[in-house]
Amino acid sequence: MPIDVEKVLGTEFPPAKCGWAEKDVILYALGLGVGVGQSPVDPEVLKYTYENGLRALPTFG
Repeated sequence: MPIDVEKVLGTEFPPAKCGWAEKDVILYALGLGVGVGQSPVDPEVLKYTYENGLRALPTFG
């Protein structure tokens, strides 16, 4: 069965809602290796791995 390109390109999908919790942002950063080889209390590490003042990496989301 061939793919109908016009139908595929013209398909509209309903908006999808999604959300993240602090733990998701932290786990993502740790999974990418944030803090590897650095002090775990380094302020540059903590801003991505600790709840207070938490920041998300630009590639998250």
